[in-house]
Amino acid sequence: MPNASQSTGRKNDSPAASALSVFSQPGIGSDETGPAATGLGRLGRFTRSFLFCPIRNAPQREGGQANTRPCRKSIPESGGTPLPVATRAGFAAESPPMVLPHKIATLLYCFDDDDRLLLLERTQEPNLGKWSPPGGKVHADRGESPYTCACREANEEMKLTLRPSDLHLTGLVSEDGYEGSTHWYIFLFEVLPRLAKLPPPCPEGRFGFFDNTEMAGLDVPRTDREQLWPLFQQHRGGFFSGHCHCLEGDDFEWTTEESNHD
Repeated sequence: MPNASQSTGRKNDSPAASALSVFSQPGIGSDETGPAATGLGRLGRFTRSFLFCPIRNAPQREGGQANTRPCRKSIPESGGTPLPVATRAGFAAESPPMVLPHKIATLLYCFDDDDRLLLLERTQEPNLGKWSPPGGKVHADRGESPYTCACREANEEMKLTLRPSDLHLTGLVSEDGYEGSTHWYIFLFEVLPRLAKLPPPCPEGRFGFFDNTEMAGLDVPRTDREQLWPLFQQHRGGFFSGHCHCLEGDDFEWTTEESNHD
């Protein structure tokens, strides 16, 4: 996702990148409650649910080294001023800044007439063999918007023709330091038109419709099961924003930053 100067420590970023930096400063100026009150904070094992591979080569900065291994790392050292990041307690904490690129992605939550969720069984890494929503990466270098990306991915993966007005933005998730290589912004869209039939298989895998009972028996990424799917269900027709702070190994900290629902 686009670099945000305050969240990455990168100097001389563009105004657009600086504007996006607000998404990577959770807890600042908010009245959110902690996990004990909301039940939404959770520390667990981080498993990627998005439909693209992590960047293998992060840009090299002056006096530093590029990250060339697609594996999870501890937060890299930096001589800069510590930046505020999200924590389980729901407030800003000090952590060394990470000079990493930002990427933007979309996830599409589609339903049939019986309100069953459409999931894709992955035939490729990441999440080989796991079920997750379809979606993909925004072509930010071409000026593509998240809504345009969602419509494009729907056509490419599911042969659906959608317009931006067919989408409702249900959630926005920011994620810092995934695998020590990339920060992400993920837009979670509900596709408002109901699907009349199952989409045909695509190069990414095969599709299936599932209700909540059936989903309990599926091999689903842990972050989807514990955070994204419960929050999405709770906020259909509303909006939520969350931050996932990647820690050493496969651990993460989750903060729900905004929650608007009936």
